[in-house]
Amino acid sequence: MEFDESLDKKGMKAILLDFPNQFAKGLEVGNALVVAAKPRKVFFAGMGGSALPGDIAVACFPAASMSVHKDYGLPNGISKQDLLIAVSYSGNTEETIDCAQQALELGCPIVAVASGGKLKEFAERNGIPFAAVPKGIQPRIALGYQFAACAKALEAAGISGVSNKVLEVALFIEKEKPAVESLAQQCAAASFDKIPVLYCSTELWPAARIAKIAFNENGKVPSFWNVFPESNHNELVGFTRFAEKFHFFFLHSTDDHPRVKKRMQITRALMQEKGATVTDLELKGSNSMQRIFYSVLLFMLAGYYTALAYGQDPFPVQMVENLKSALDK
Repeated sequence: MEFDESLDKKGMKAILLDFPNQFAKGLEVGNALVVAAKPRKVFFAGMGGSALPGDIAVACFPAASMSVHKDYGLPNGISKQDLLIAVSYSGNTEETIDCAQQALELGCPIVAVASGGKLKEFAERNGIPFAAVPKGIQPRIALGYQFAACAKALEAAGISGVSNKVLEVALFIEKEKPAVESLAQQCAAASFDKIPVLYCSTELWPAARIAKIAFNENGKVPSFWNVFPESNHNELVGFTRFAEKFHFFFLHSTDDHPRVKKRMQITRALMQEKGATVTDLELKGSNSMQRIFYSVLLFMLAGYYTALAYGQDPFPVQMVENLKSALDK
């Protein structure tokens, strides 16, 4: 399959291949996120690509008391004893700013991560610790910066060893990068002219969700995701018809539950019987954080190559920009 890289007007491929280097810079700017006292619970506030750091943190540290708020207003149950990590790459996400403003009125401790914008002004005006991540790219491909900055806030909040894990992730995906780029091209070719569907275990759910987002935003195609075993109890039946229109990616891990492994194997066969095509992928890494970020790089690149295959520039998100313009009227 041909991938016309002249369509990449903003140099997105170079940004994606530089992804492992984002983590060190994110940790550096994250040093500004001082937390005065250990919180009862950590709440992330963010939308779209800026909610992903919270999603990954929740998945990677299941024993910690954390949740992600993706809406206006305050998260249910938040109090003065908690910490709010407000994340908006642009700094202008209205839902996140609304949440931060209400948290301030409540008296809840806040730290903020952005490249500038209204959130930066809000933080400076109210003496809120602020981490300034580099500007100029789309939120979804600034995930390394944002997650690493948030990792510093989590350490300040009492979750030990996060920074070391982040640095290990950076080294790991840098090593895997050449093989991942080749695999991403194969994934784009395999799902061409079909709708990608991503499945994984419940424990690694951000991997499938972010892969879906990468096909949407980078690839400009519809895509869907779900997890095992839940998908076997409802979604499976939906492919009684139209299965031939979909390409399934089964994202495996060596730590998957034995019954999940068996469910994946059986589901794969059932989908193929209905005419679907399937790709099995082993998410490499020694822990959930490494596996999730391996998947992030893989599918951000797969989405990139998908856009090129359809003759699209992978960088812009014009429909989102059109929506924002309409909301501002």
